[in-house]
Amino acid sequence: MKKKIFLSLLGLIVLIVGILVAIFLFKPSNDNYLCAIPSDAKMVTAIDVANIVDKSGLSELNLTDKLKKNLSGLVSGDELDNVADYLESPKKMGIDFRSKVYLFTTPDNSFGLVAKVADKEKVNEFMTKMAKNGVSEKPTEKEGIYWTKLFGELHTAFNDQTLVVMMPTDGFYNPKDAITKLLHQNKKDSYIATEQGEKLSKTDGDIALSASLSALPQNILGAYTQIIPKGVRLSEVDVNVSLQFLNGKLKLKSSISSQNDKLQELLKQINTNTKKIKGLYIEKSNSNLWFWASAGINGEWLLEQMKKNDNLKQELFIVERAIDIEKMIKSIDGDIMVTIPTINTNTLDVPYMVAAQTKNQDFLADVDYWTSSMQEYGLTMTPSGDKQYRLTADGQTFYWGTRPDELYFTSAPSLVQSTLAGTGLSSLKDMKDEIRDSRLFVFINLQELAKAEQGAAGIPYFSMLAQAFEGVSVSFTEAENMEVAVQLSNKDVNVLKFIINNLIDNFLQ
Repeated sequence: MKKKIFLSLLGLIVLIVGILVAIFLFKPSNDNYLCAIPSDAKMVTAIDVANIVDKSGLSELNLTDKLKKNLSGLVSGDELDNVADYLESPKKMGIDFRSKVYLFTTPDNSFGLVAKVADKEKVNEFMTKMAKNGVSEKPTEKEGIYWTKLFGELHTAFNDQTLVVMMPTDGFYNPKDAITKLLHQNKKDSYIATEQGEKLSKTDGDIALSASLSALPQNILGAYTQIIPKGVRLSEVDVNVSLQFLNGKLKLKSSISSQNDKLQELLKQINTNTKKIKGLYIEKSNSNLWFWASAGINGEWLLEQMKKNDNLKQELFIVERAIDIEKMIKSIDGDIMVTIPTINTNTLDVPYMVAAQTKNQDFLADVDYWTSSMQEYGLTMTPSGDKQYRLTADGQTFYWGTRPDELYFTSAPSLVQSTLAGTGLSSLKDMKDEIRDSRLFVFINLQELAKAEQGAAGIPYFSMLAQAFEGVSVSFTEAENMEVAVQLSNKDVNVLKFIINNLIDNFLQ
């Protein structure tokens, strides 16, 4: 029994690692195999295996020796040699991994895979050998299609040009008929002929995904559902995502689209009332900050959005007893910055600084009136500097003030000079072009965050990761287009190669 389990594990390793090291295969001649992707697929993912292997550096590693060393006590030498043979010459599997591999889900949540066949006879030979290890059933041929099962559950078929693997749900009664239909499907009836299929084909990335929001896992949906207006169904919103492994950076791009008028109007409204960041705070920031965000925004529209949130609306009402916060927010027009310059490990208080460009500062004419009127609520406001005030309300204290064409709020006066007249964080300066091309840009400095005791709490290897990774940024060039980037400290190494090397060093000694 143990040997059978080990043989199945060995077969799985061959399938997975063999795919990853398939780098020396010839270039694809056509994409007819894509016709097997169903037109009603809810989610389709394209994986550029060749690119991923190139960037990972797997071809430079002697994985066969490492696997032999780790598995030598579990399986026989002949079986290990068989594994090594496929790893060293993955084209013997008969699958063309120079063409992208596609994963998809159907409306009934069945899972499928489509890959290009380079040599049907070699695929048959590979599957037959895997059958000896209990990984698959011995293939049987019928009308030009070979049939087998992987791991006793995955219905698998292949012909001269296409391999299809499916894991059906309970409601999927006849997978053989469904797979046969997919293998005989014309391009016009397939996913690649649909609007979303065309978008996916134009999406750059080592991994690209196109899906209806309703197909995404619940833990991912949160990033999207917060901006979806009431009355718009998730099934009416499409998302395209691409993931690129670059030198020094992991980049994820996402865009949403919909035919629903409500969502289209919301996206248009956001784009109308926001603008590209001028970058006024890039070189004014604190040099050791851990959080920085900037946006180009219309203050009057910003106030409207804040009032739509019950918690923010209540906070505005409380502050309004002391100062005309609404008039202040309405005066904003242009760059706004929110930053947490440092982390104080000795207190739960979080230092902060918010600054914004203003189109006018007419609210300053009311300062004397605010100072006297707030006393009936038990609030106090006293000058703490040139056009700077200390406001105490309900036991809480914060500072606000103005500079020419600028309004700011802060937890401590000492942050004003160090932030608004700071030398700037080098990482932000390096990303100047990306920041200026965005309407909203957020940066988290992982190395600075790791210096704080609470920064590493509950996160395994946090300090170690922070030494390797410089930071994380999130940006929106338009309301519908988001980009997330994870940056390595070493800009010369591909981020995937860095990850793969560390995994192999830890798991294949």
